[in-house]
Amino acid sequence: MVGRADEDLSYEKPKFEPERFTEHESPLPRLKNRVAKTEGYSSHMYRDHQGNITVGIGFWLDRPSKVSQYSWVYNGTSRSAPSAVAQKNWTDLGKAPFGRTYTPKHYGSLPITTVELSRATIIHTFGRKIDKVYQNLIEAFQDPDVPPEERKEKWINFANLPPEVQEAVFDIAWNAGEGKFTENWKKLTAALRDRAWDIAGAESHRETEDVGIDRNAETELLFLEWFQPYLDVWWKR
Repeated sequence: MVGRADEDLSYEKPKFEPERFTEHESPLPRLKNRVAKTEGYSSHMYRDHQGNITVGIGFWLDRPSKVSQYSWVYNGTSRSAPSAVAQKNWTDLGKAPFGRTYTPKHYGSLPITTVELSRATIIHTFGRKIDKVYQNLIEAFQDPDVPPEERKEKWINFANLPPEVQEAVFDIAWNAGEGKFTENWKKLTAALRDRAWDIAGAESHRETEDVGIDRNAETELLFLEWFQPYLDVWWKR
């Protein structure tokens, strides 16, 4: 429920076309499942435990203009709702109490929550956001500004990372929102280059206030699945 894939929904074809690795199965279905599992699903707006207004599968609505990017319908119908009504829902929800004891279902039961997104809209938007985060990761790991003679050492082939590591990295990238992954997570990126999974796990922690202890622990364990000696110690803690 703590989505931060909050970029503008518009999508421009990247100028740089990164190297493709067609011999590998696309990881996107797995990555979608990982994000969906951690974010949850809600057709109506709600406040997460930090008070952020969210909808869908972790779609962060940090300002009224984000609300206007979606096509809303009245609850339980297929009847289109004006953007102004959706924005009033957003404004009213911003005054409602929040915290870990308040669930999306709670907000859906409030009289101030009158509109929602159709399942088709949520699934379509989710797919676009997943594609964009994935594209940003590929480009960050294969920076075209790196001289050709240094690419073997500095580039990271995301497709060749272990599946669990891909899921952990993607979960962090989804949650982090805007910004280049390699700049915001320099120590983690270095550990990925070295395939030092224990260090990567230790460097993967986000602010507990943002994602909670359990999600941090689960992400670290994804890295440690490829570092067996440390995994034995982990379970004894």
